[in-house]
Amino acid sequence: MAVRGIEHVGMTVPDITEAERFFINAFGAEVLYRVVSKDGPDQPGRDMTAVNGVPSDNGFRALSMLRIAGGANLELFEAITPTSTRVPEVTDMGVHHFSVYCDDVRAVGEAIAAAGGTMLKGPNPFFGQEAGEGNYLWFGRCPWGSLIELLQFPTPPACDALGATHMRWQPPPA
Repeated sequence: MAVRGIEHVGMTVPDITEAERFFINAFGAEVLYRVVSKDGPDQPGRDMTAVNGVPSDNGFRALSMLRIAGGANLELFEAITPTSTRVPEVTDMGVHHFSVYCDDVRAVGEAIAAAGGTMLKGPNPFFGQEAGEGNYLWFGRCPWGSLIELLQFPTPPACDALGATHMRWQPPPA
């Protein structure tokens, strides 16, 4: 088996145009392409039940792929009819946030706020195996409520003696 790593994270947003603008302004993201264009004809956005389990009476109004610096890609979806408008919380089952590695969490947190997001309490020092000089985390919310975690850990975390053969991955410096 030749698994390379996480290639992208998918996120459903209420308005893809506003979401793209937020990620561009907050993180300098780049829109790589739009598989389904919000302004284009109704193309592969419907009839995705067999492909990824979208209910047969629903589909995507828009779908785009973004790149944020040197990490995984971010795929944005705008549903034709959202099945829920409730944003997942950390205590919910399933994926509820993604993290962005930063050289300065405070500066990136300020950029998120300037782009329309909301930062929670922080920045906060890491704890446990992740504690170390200069190691900080800070959670924020996108304008529609989804969580993003900002991380900086110049001091590598200590892995447990559980047979781990790798250290925690982090993007290389820009």
